[in-house]
Amino acid sequence: MSVEKSDNLLEFHIEGDDICLEITNQSSDDMNFSLIPLENNEVPLSLKLTNENFQSIYEPLVNYSPKKPLQPGQTDKICLTARSKEILDSQATGLLKITDNLGNQFYLNVWAKGLKE
Repeated sequence: MSVEKSDNLLEFHIEGDDICLEITNQSSDDMNFSLIPLENNEVPLSLKLTNENFQSIYEPLVNYSPKKPLQPGQTDKICLTARSKEILDSQATGLLKITDNLGNQFYLNVWAKGLKE
């Protein structure tokens, strides 16, 4: 598995800022993975999805896994946004964990600016 985010930091500076991750299966086996915010994550995140009318919708991130395993070489794109209006301070930090069925795990630091100055 590879995560296309070289600095391991997701920085959300303004409300409505989307950051997209690409998870690629670099193995020769099918791969399932899971993206979860860890308990100490203070950043309220939402997944950006597309509904049946091809409109963007946002759902709170609790746990994300692709509907089907990724085939070798296949990539899944995940777009996230921070709900800055819910951050009660000037900023918030957190941690996301990505694990797969092949024994790999990655951690991504999350930082978001709140609306309070």
